[in-house]
Amino acid sequence: MTRRLPAVVLLVTGLSIGAVAARAETGPGGAAAERCVPGTCFAVTAALDRAPAVGETATLTVTVSSREKAADVRVVTDLPGNLRWVRPPDGTSRGPATIGRSRLDRASRTGPMRRNERVTYVGTVTATEPGPAAVNVHVSDGRPGPGNEALAYVTVGEERSFFGMARPATATPPPTTEDAAVDAAEADTCVQGRVSHVTAEGPFQGVPRLRLQAFDRDAEGGDDLLARGETDDQGDYELCFDGSDGDESGGQDVYVKGLSFSDYWSVEDPRTRGLYTFQTPVVADVEQGGREIVNYLSPPGSTDEGAFRIFTAAHATWKAYTGWAGNPGGCWVAGAAPCRQAVILWAPDVTIADAHYTLPDDTIHLSATEQLEKMTVSHELGHFIMDYVYSDAYPPTPSCNSHFILSASSEGCAWTEGWADWLAVQTYGETHYRWGPLDGSIELESPTWGSPGWEGSIGPDIEGRVAGALMDLADGDPRNEIYWDLSSEGPEKIVSVVRASKPNTVGEFKNALLPAVPTAGGKSNVLAALFQNTVDDVFYEPLLDRVELNRPSFWGGDFSFTTTRPTWSVVAALHVGDPANDTSLSLYKAASATGGDVVSSWMPRSDQPDFIAVDATSGPRTHLPRVSTLSAGDSYLVEFAESEGSLAPGSSTELSMESADVVEIRTADLTAGVPVTFTVTPLDGQDLDVFVMAPSATRWARPRADAKGAYTKGPSAAERLTVTPGVTGAHAVIVIQKSGSGRFSLARS
Repeated sequence: MTRRLPAVVLLVTGLSIGAVAARAETGPGGAAAERCVPGTCFAVTAALDRAPAVGETATLTVTVSSREKAADVRVVTDLPGNLRWVRPPDGTSRGPATIGRSRLDRASRTGPMRRNERVTYVGTVTATEPGPAAVNVHVSDGRPGPGNEALAYVTVGEERSFFGMARPATATPPPTTEDAAVDAAEADTCVQGRVSHVTAEGPFQGVPRLRLQAFDRDAEGGDDLLARGETDDQGDYELCFDGSDGDESGGQDVYVKGLSFSDYWSVEDPRTRGLYTFQTPVVADVEQGGREIVNYLSPPGSTDEGAFRIFTAAHATWKAYTGWAGNPGGCWVAGAAPCRQAVILWAPDVTIADAHYTLPDDTIHLSATEQLEKMTVSHELGHFIMDYVYSDAYPPTPSCNSHFILSASSEGCAWTEGWADWLAVQTYGETHYRWGPLDGSIELESPTWGSPGWEGSIGPDIEGRVAGALMDLADGDPRNEIYWDLSSEGPEKIVSVVRASKPNTVGEFKNALLPAVPTAGGKSNVLAALFQNTVDDVFYEPLLDRVELNRPSFWGGDFSFTTTRPTWSVVAALHVGDPANDTSLSLYKAASATGGDVVSSWMPRSDQPDFIAVDATSGPRTHLPRVSTLSAGDSYLVEFAESEGSLAPGSSTELSMESADVVEIRTADLTAGVPVTFTVTPLDGQDLDVFVMAPSATRWARPRADAKGAYTKGPSAAERLTVTPGVTGAHAVIVIQKSGSGRFSLARS
């Protein structure tokens, strides 16, 4: 779960249910934290002093207790379509609202609350029509994430009402395989149609994979089962049967009954453990050989509507996950027989503190209003899937009793919750995790180092970072964002690796994923995605020959490059933006290098870019540059280049550099004591500098400060450098481009 308390309950100890609808409470428990996370900040109660019948009034009392000081506390009290305000609470604003297509009479108030303050709101309501009536109270402090809620539920009658919902005397059990089936050869008469509901977002949608039964109404001997079937993925159905068994007055009197059941999930009442059912009106005298249209749309605000929303969300999760797992439309775990069914316990008049999945009975527990939260349904199914895939060896999840997308917990908790967050968002192809209609969503796709709101939420023990990493590993263009979201492994690869390796942390997942990625570039992209999401705090980003990278100054970057020939190479960093800002550059032989295995370059002004030249006298070698930033603004360019040839005496060559290019390099064989002049001439107005670096028998790399240079003339002007070598051998001739782009000539006297 992504609200507050445990998403996974290890032992079944009984469902904790608030008082039936007349009074139900949710809120924080335990010791106060330094700062509450959304969903733990308020305790809320809602109570009606009586269950009003049509035309009667009742007093509604709402109490809100704050856990800590907040400036913008929003208290929203929604009355359903068959209740209305006679007098809303003092200090609130009243107005119409809708959720889905259900009409609401809303009273709301936004204002400050002190720490541990308790506020009571009292109003008068009246009942206008018979039917179920859920009074919902939602409290939040303006931050993204779930709020706290309370519920008062009453079933309104014409003359008498009662708290809670009406329940059948006998709970409806799951259908059995012993139900009568009709021989296809005798099925000459059909009913067909669509079972649909209104989503929390507003559109109409079919209810997929819902178990159906067609009956013939028989007043004397009991109703006869005619056919069994289910809706398809769009909520459409067709049930055919032998139509020859009509009565004397005509054909069969047919109705369709639906059950909240499929082979892979069901929605059940937590009190009775019975299925939810619906029944269409009877179609009288269906003629043999006929075809009747029998549609069913759940009434607004009904129990059917809530059950259908949950059922449809479960289908979306099952369809997405089994597709990624290579078993589309099959069991959650390919090859499992019999397949486990996920049982979802929910009722419109039952509130619990938090949605959760319980081990080992494979049950998901939802609170009343969570029928509006399709991602919460998917999230909890994510826990069910993980438990099933892991063969009941669910990962250890310490420090998970109170967790949230942005909060630190443990690596085990962050892995299991991040997996479930990712599964929910990926199921719907979204970038944001969403709760109910009144809750602020949280984007998981783009947050990286320094993203607003995520500054203190860094590392592998943050579930939102784990979820974001999984998203970046799975997606591709056009969803890849700068700078390190380069991986496009697809959700199939993630599911395959999790299924095969059963990791307990995101670190174990990384170690299992890397061998499954076939190319070095792909492996690097995996590491980049984990770094992008702060799961790993070090990433040696590869530098390719003459491929510059532009990186933000808030991040002092670690890079790597490999030389391929025994010749000179150079790495350079150029600050971009405010000239008062600057960067410095270091080069390491290895990650833990110290002393002479580290070379650093820092020139005191940003108009003097840093570079380090490497004299590679033997085979391929990998080096680790690090760019350090002296301020958080702007960005910098970093580039590596390997010499592509030697400048002969009296020669001149024409080269070019694009606008973001920083460095070019050639070598020149020089003789000790013999002066030589090098001239770089911009042909397209650039600002270019030229340097010469001498070889050293004792130093593997040398900073800019060790080079001779000409760099003062500015844009469009040629820079000329004359040197008298102190040693004989191959020297590096380095050109730095500080601004501009285009062609230039490099000449040796």
